Amino acid sequence: MMCTPYGEFKKNMMSLQAEPSGLPVSIAVNAGESDGAPIRDWSGCYKDRFMRILTVDELRYDDLSEKLFSKEAVFDVTVYAPMWLQHVYNGRFLDLSDFYKNDQLTTDDTRDGLDGDFFRNYLDYAAWVDIDAHRSGRTDGSRLMALPGTHTGATLMFYRKDLFDRIGAKPPVTWDEYNLLVKELNRPQEQMNGTLICGRHNGQPPVTDWYARLASQGGRQLIGEPAQRSLRSNACSEEGIRAYRLIQDIFAYMPEDVMEYSTADCLHAMTQGHSAVQIGITSFAFPQQYFSKDSLMADRIAAAPIPGENGYEGVGYGGGWSWAVPAGAANPELSWQTIQFFSSREFDSYRCMQYGTTPIRRSTTQNPDVIKKQPWIVQAGAVMDKAVAPEYFNIPEAPAVMKVIDAELTAGLKARAPAEEVLKKVDAGVDSILRGAGWLD
Repeated sequence: MMCTPYGEFKKNMMSLQAEPSGLPVSIAVNAGESDGAPIRDWSGCYKDRFMRILTVDELRYDDLSEKLFSKEAVFDVTVYAPMWLQHVYNGRFLDLSDFYKNDQLTTDDTRDGLDGDFFRNYLDYAAWVDIDAHRSGRTDGSRLMALPGTHTGATLMFYRKDLFDRIGAKPPVTWDEYNLLVKELNRPQEQMNGTLICGRHNGQPPVTDWYARLASQGGRQLIGEPAQRSLRSNACSEEGIRAYRLIQDIFAYMPEDVMEYSTADCLHAMTQGHSAVQIGITSFAFPQQYFSKDSLMADRIAAAPIPGENGYEGVGYGGGWSWAVPAGAANPELSWQTIQFFSSREFDSYRCMQYGTTPIRRSTTQNPDVIKKQPWIVQAGAVMDKAVAPEYFNIPEAPAVMKVIDAELTAGLKARAPAEEVLKKVDAGVDSILRGAGWLD
């Protein structure tokens, strides 16, 4: 695959005295999100620039964590997420702040990114870390621990524009409008469901349906401050209860086995003409699949921001992975330049066009060539800086917290149990984990 990095990018890179016979540069990415393929596409270009062979390992989360946090460094560059904040404090990742300040090592392209081309919320989510506050985010005391990254993610609404046009409807702005449209567009005699939810997450975070409705009302998953050891589950809140009831209200307009639907099942149903409107996260089901040659509805599907209330319209989950440098990397300067290479403006545009990857830069969402091939990107760009992630992503117990939330919500929705009953169980289970880990005194 041919690649042609920016001339400015090449011109501003400090010349490294890397020998062709040097050891390969190893990169680790999370498996299952198509992040390795575009990097491999550019491996020849990387070799031309740095005179090193590039290797890419795609590992499942648990395997990646085990290798990254073993005593011996095994990678030169790795993806990074806030769930690994504790390893920042343990010195397992390098502080990149001094590299960033070095004009000989930092490109104009990277500076442009950190000055505003990288999405602001994404920078707060997984680039800057406030060590004293024990949380990610940009503050006066924050350090740059990572660079965006392999991809972001945006929560969007996908809908059948032909069905909306038939009844003269516009994309709903509130959740009440959304539910009314679901009911009106439901056509069981035509094998058309008003909507779907992702009832089976298959290891993915439970952030698509209930969490989207929570966040788009301004609700929070946890309240309190990690530095004060005062974190507490906030599921059974006014916003959490309403989010649950909004889903209950439209169960009759979904397939009977919807709680067994995965993200892939939901996507397939819409592309085959069996769903009128649904919520999707771009990093879990790449949007280009809605518009691919395998989609029977490719020319009838459109994307829009999700509904919301109280000024939170369009606010949904947004995550992704950033680039970090393990503390034991053999050549930290080369690792720093490598992560700049794979967070550059041109590479971001390339992988978005070719693979439908949710971009890390706002300039990608404004690139006419990208828009032509991936028209949904305009809507993603419109909501990316509104995106939020559950507060538990900032603590190492995140996987255990996610399991509790997923298990209780799934069981409750399957049983059509009352909102308060289910969400109190969520709070009890999550608080037990927080208390056991010392986050709740």
